[in-house]
Amino acid sequence: TKKSFQQKNIQFHPIENDHFLSQIESCRGVLCGAGFELPAEVMYLGKKLMVIPMRGQFEQLCNAQALKRLKVKSIPALDIAYYRTIHLWLQFESPVMVDYPDTLRNDLRKVLVEGVQLIQQNESVKPLTSLSLLRYFF
Repeated sequence: TKKSFQQKNIQFHPIENDHFLSQIESCRGVLCGAGFELPAEVMYLGKKLMVIPMRGQFEQLCNAQALKRLKVKSIPALDIAYYRTIHLWLQFESPVMVDYPDTLRNDLRKVLVEGVQLIQQNESVKPLTSLSLLRYFF
């Protein structure tokens, strides 16, 4: 849509990044495709989530199955046949809480230390110490 409007209790907005982000931050839940990025962000923000995998997209079917294992609701289509499922989700579902621990620093250290060991095993490469690499990156 080119202009924002509301139809009953549904709001429609033009595609605009800042507005989209503010809507995600302030909403209670998101009904979207079963891609990767938006569902992951929604769960990270602690919002409830329901997905609809796009037909013919194998990756989206796989994502929907993985999300079901996390207790995220999934419906095959946006259809009147799923009205009750959507209604119950809107009224009663709670967000699926996920923990995304920040392991980047430790993972990088491990990779760097292992990399230094491999480099030092190769005599044609100037030897490095893990300490010098860690100081460089951290």
